[in-house]
Amino acid sequence: MSSDVRRKDYLESHERCHNVEKPYVCKFCDKAFTQNGTLGAHIRTHTGEKPYSCTECSKSFVNSSHLKRHVRSMHTHEKPYSCNQCGKCFADGSNLSKHVRFSHTGEKSYACNKYCKRYVRNSDLKRHMRKHAGEGSGKCDSCGAEFSSEESLGAHQCGKNK
Repeated sequence: MSSDVRRKDYLESHERCHNVEKPYVCKFCDKAFTQNGTLGAHIRTHTGEKPYSCTECSKSFVNSSHLKRHVRSMHTHEKPYSCNQCGKCFADGSNLSKHVRFSHTGEKSYACNKYCKRYVRNSDLKRHMRKHAGEGSGKCDSCGAEFSSEESLGAHQCGKNK
């Protein structure tokens, strides 16, 4: 395959990311993807196949990028991705992106449609939504009281156990 053909294939695949076109669909759960390779890695999460093994510790992964991230964070401690605003370094590019979004932009991408609150992290939005849905985040083993956050439960149990 010529480099021109590979570049054209890559460009078409990359453009789908921006167009939100997701032609590759998982036969197990109907989740859609922009790239066939990403779908393949996702399917392995259903089948349990982990063909990429670490030569240092034999831990296995569904795709090569997860293996590379593992090697950098657990064995070489290489952190090639650095924040150009504060200099903090990361083993994985996606962690750098999250850092910039959470630490430097103030962007609050996760919104509660019901109450119009916005959050930096999806986990914060989920905790907020549990409060509105009346779902407890935890239950006290001693008295059965339910709490909407793990922090509240922890504080309660600390008070009971002292």
